[in-house]
Amino acid sequence: MRTSCLVTALVLGLGLQSLARAETREQRYFSARDAAIAKVSAAMDSYTATPAEPRKAKSEALHKLTAMDEAERAKLEAQMRDIVGPMAISGFGPDGKLNFDGLIKGDQGFGTLDGLKFTSVDKKAIIIVTTTDIFQHWLAEHKDWWGKNGDSIPQQPGRAVQIDAFYTQALMTDSAIIGFTELHVRKPLGSIFVFAMLGGRTQDGVPSKADEIFVAVGRGGRVFIGQSQSIDAVGPVARCNGARETALNYRPSTDQKAKELQSQFLKCFSGWARYQPNYSEAVRAAQQLIDGVAAR
Repeated sequence: MRTSCLVTALVLGLGLQSLARAETREQRYFSARDAAIAKVSAAMDSYTATPAEPRKAKSEALHKLTAMDEAERAKLEAQMRDIVGPMAISGFGPDGKLNFDGLIKGDQGFGTLDGLKFTSVDKKAIIIVTTTDIFQHWLAEHKDWWGKNGDSIPQQPGRAVQIDAFYTQALMTDSAIIGFTELHVRKPLGSIFVFAMLGGRTQDGVPSKADEIFVAVGRGGRVFIGQSQSIDAVGPVARCNGARETALNYRPSTDQKAKELQSQFLKCFSGWARYQPNYSEAVRAAQQLIDGVAAR
């Protein structure tokens, strides 16, 4: 009987060790990230509850909160660096930074795509690098990030990167990202999916021109999300100005009819974009980003 119990305990012990070893680096990262969010959020609650007077106590609580947030993000960045591995992309700095600026829910930068963000030497472009497993986990978390009235994010990576809401949620921005038209680029050999679009940002109403490019590449077990402001703007498109004005003047601006009017303008813009000055430059810039990722 005693021997049987010892054998059972040994088997259970070995089983638990195997489960621990089976936990992936990505799983350990998400466990650490969620624990950090809980820890910093609790500190934020403590800071909020601290009386405004005396000011010294309030200031010390804020300092403690800020230091804790920075320390937790530094640990997460080290984990992410170990997961992503060495990353040399032509024209980009070698040291990637964690792609979010805070661990407090509701703050700007919270919930952005988990990965390392590399910045170009000229500071006009960034590329976020993550793994396929992390990307899929993030998509699951963000399926209905904005609730029932927001745009859902598709769970297939190749489809998700074609949705405006994906870029607004994945990148650090204080504005909504709007895709004006897909840019037709070459798909490097070995890539699972590739997508590029011409876009812009807005806080109120659709812009008249597009001045950024966004790219997405899935290959080699990693996902690369790029954004560049290195191009001259495409547009305005004179033939589409009327459709844009109609969309801007419609009230209320948040209902389904407003979305349809905006879509009509974007459809017009997309149809005429290739004939506009700077369009070819945008395609070349997008292809350069994609080829740079594929060559690394």
